[in-house]
Amino acid sequence: MSLLTAQVLGLNRQFARLGVMADSSALTNQIRHASKKAGGSTKNNRDSAGRRLGAKKVGGQPVIPGNIIYRQRGTHFYPGENVKMGKDHTLYAVESGWVQYYQNPAKDKKFWKRTYVGVAVRKDQILPTPAEEPRRRAFRLIDTAAFRNQLDQSRKEALEDLVAMDKIIQA
Repeated sequence: MSLLTAQVLGLNRQFARLGVMADSSALTNQIRHASKKAGGSTKNNRDSAGRRLGAKKVGGQPVIPGNIIYRQRGTHFYPGENVKMGKDHTLYAVESGWVQYYQNPAKDKKFWKRTYVGVAVRKDQILPTPAEEPRRRAFRLIDTAAFRNQLDQSRKEALEDLVAMDKIIQA
């Protein structure tokens, strides 16, 4: 504090040199307050979107290979005939057919409450297929004789095209 300021305020020079105010009632003490309230942190303020789990195809609906039938966390349903399970327990079709949900009475007593999801190749087929009955598989075979004929025909056409191009070049 300067001497001039001390004289204006009517303070003693000795106190002014020491930096002490003799008359504290002349000035009011100023206290600085926060201009904005401090924000506290919350720990339960996060939420994620739902994972859209559940049945994507229900019993009796047609499916093709690769169609997702059921999305789940854990094994609520188990894969049956013509169905496989992905690494996140998603059940998907391996063959074309119709979806069926069933319980397999022929399994061990330990697993009698399990519900299986299968794909029946024919609409009137009842799952599970009995163990003594042969299973129908779709091999998607091709007619080899027709394939050979088509291949021979395309080879003949390609050969004729080469002969025609050779005649044009020689002429």
